[in-house]
Order: sequence, then C-alpha cells, then structure tokens
Amino acid sequence: MSTPHETLTLTLHGYGRLTWAEALPFLQAHYCTWTDLDGIHIAQPAPPQPPVGATHLWAWQDTTHAARLRFDTDHVYLATLRTTPPPTDRTPQLTETNTTITVRTGTLWNPTDRQAGPLPKAAHEWTWHLLEAAGPHPLAFVTATPATRSTTESPRTH
Repeated sequence: MSTPHETLTLTLHGYGRLTWAEALPFLQAHYCTWTDLDGIHIAQPAPPQPPVGATHLWAWQDTTHAARLRFDTDHVYLATLRTTPPPTDRTPQLTETNTTITVRTGTLWNPTDRQAGPLPKAAHEWTWHLLEAAGPHPLAFVTATPATRSTTESPRTH
C-alpha cells in the first residue's frame, strides 16, 4: 500500500525573466540547493553569483515558502509558492491563488551511488520534498527538512 501524500493549498507567483541581482531578494532567509559542475550544493544564503552549469536552483524556508529558478544564460525564470506575500515589492506577472500542491517525500541518492558525485552530509540527513503544483501552470519545487522535523519547519544550517 502506498503512503498518502500531503496536500497543501498555496499561492503560485510567476515573475518571468529576471537578472540574478533581481532574483536574489526572493532568496533572502532561504536555504538553497542546486547542482553545478562541482556537484550538488546545499547552502544558506544563495550564492552571490549564478552557479556555473546549473539548470535550476530550488530555495525554501519550509514547504509553504519555496522558490524555483530556471537558469537561462545570464537570466533566471522565477516562480514562488507562498502563504504570505513575497519579501519584495516586485509585481508578479502571474498569480494563481488556491493552487493545489502535492507534497511527495523522499531521499536523494544512496550514499554509495555517485551519480552526482559525493553528496554533502546534509543531503543524507535531511528529508527531501517534491512540491508539485497542479493546474494550468504545473511546476515542481524542492524543499528539505532534517529527518527529525516536520515539513513546515526550516532545516538547520550545516
């Protein structure tokens, strides 16, 4: 029997194409993860420059405050999931209230599986959550919590 997935209702905001400097305010007080040419990273704060070779960066405070950035050369496409307004005065190009989010919990690769190179210790200590936004603009977001915390608590810094 499969485990039921948690369902949340959040607001999806789409901000379109931004420079890295324009996107950084959305990442304040967020934990971030991305994979680049040096492997997988988990950090707070966000890197000061866009990671070279990364395709996406996921950021979160908890499962009710998340962001995803897709890199496009020297710009990013930014979307957020939130229960509260974002910490910026930038007006989103898209706002979808009452977006149904399915939270699927899992783990990254096994410590002996080297598909992404050696993973940081936190990758194995945290529980990872895939947040799937349903509706006319389906997107996936990634968040994480230490294995001993609930999905609405923020992870500790490593």
